[in-house]
Amino acid sequence: MGRIHELKIRNYRGLVDVEISPRRINILVGRNNSGKSSVLEALALHLCSRNGFLDSAGNDLWRCLTRQRHYDPRFFVNTAADRATVAVSDDTTKASLVVERYRAGTPDNGRAGLIMNYYRERVEEYLGRFLLRTPVKYVARDRGTTLLSVIDAYGRQTRLDETDNVPDQENEPDINEVLDTMRAPLLSALIESEKMVLTRTEGEAVTDLYLHHRGIAKGEERGSIVYRFAQEMRSPGPESVRGEGQVDPKCVFEFDRSVSPVEMNRLHDLVVERSRIQATLGYLKQQIGYLTDIRKTDEGIQVFLEGQDGPLPLSSMGEGFIALLKTVFVSSLLDDGRVIIEEPEYALHPGFVDLLSNHMLTSSPGLQYFVSTHSNDFVRSMLEAADAMECLDDVLVLRLHKRLDTLNPDLEPMGGAEALTAMREICLDLRGI
Repeated sequence: MGRIHELKIRNYRGLVDVEISPRRINILVGRNNSGKSSVLEALALHLCSRNGFLDSAGNDLWRCLTRQRHYDPRFFVNTAADRATVAVSDDTTKASLVVERYRAGTPDNGRAGLIMNYYRERVEEYLGRFLLRTPVKYVARDRGTTLLSVIDAYGRQTRLDETDNVPDQENEPDINEVLDTMRAPLLSALIESEKMVLTRTEGEAVTDLYLHHRGIAKGEERGSIVYRFAQEMRSPGPESVRGEGQVDPKCVFEFDRSVSPVEMNRLHDLVVERSRIQATLGYLKQQIGYLTDIRKTDEGIQVFLEGQDGPLPLSSMGEGFIALLKTVFVSSLLDDGRVIIEEPEYALHPGFVDLLSNHMLTSSPGLQYFVSTHSNDFVRSMLEAADAMECLDDVLVLRLHKRLDTLNPDLEPMGGAEALTAMREICLDLRGI
């Protein structure tokens, strides 16, 4: 895997054309609505596409974007385009994630066959529940709209293991014949539905293919079998048409500013499970002189401080300490991969900002960070710490701003040394509209 050397984003949300040659630590700065979050989201979508859009900590990126941020997936694609592309090149792989919006139909290339096979399987799976080999006692005149009531009525009078006791009647159509007539309408409902198609490729090979449907069977009568089928096909997230199953994306993201006890307990357990708790706590105790230990008990995470008679619950430590602990836990989950963090300075006072910068710079050399910020304290702390450690070449500051002629985000990369001398100018971009 190794580090990402090239990131290209086309038409993701408000981003039209962005190209980045990342370094080990990449800091995105810019005014509000300049595209910082979109860069992080696009990269996370690409990396997590190998794992059903779950990161290495089990966080659901699709849910984060559509439920927590209330994004409409249709507008992952810029409104002036019909597809968005995120291309990533690292030490071993060149891969692209293409997100397409279809108001109807399917792609007209090799993916169409994969999608049609998937549709047929779903239709057969649905109809298979009703393939009762005994003649039906009630046959609807309009099979398309009232077949469901026929099946329900039939099911109430018979059990699958007692169908031999149902008397045969001549001229009654077999349930299979009735269901056979529904295959074409059900397939048509899927094909003609509005959908998102997400495709990850390496070269010409499709490694992962997902569908996210909207508006299946629009206009169908409630209760019809097509309508009921559409309800079963609804999914909160993309459905995998092709993929290798669970492939660790070697990526963790932190977009949620809230910190719940349940989430902190889960992160603590993951750090313990991956045998990184001792190194993580050792670093924290070294940096925070009054911290002596952190343990998880039946009552949750407990913090031990020098001079205190007993432990304190984590909730008593204040937002700054909890936010710091969460970010350190997240970045400790991997020793090789990518860490994507939005505004890590949230709730941190300057002392903790310095600690976080130092943690990123001294963490595993196999980690690559992508961070957005509105904090001049964080940018200054990172650059000054990197200068002291003689590793300014590891830092890249990416200034995003909107062009006045198009209002599209534009990007200006600055190496660590250049950014350090331009701090005053950079700080002007950290806030405002």
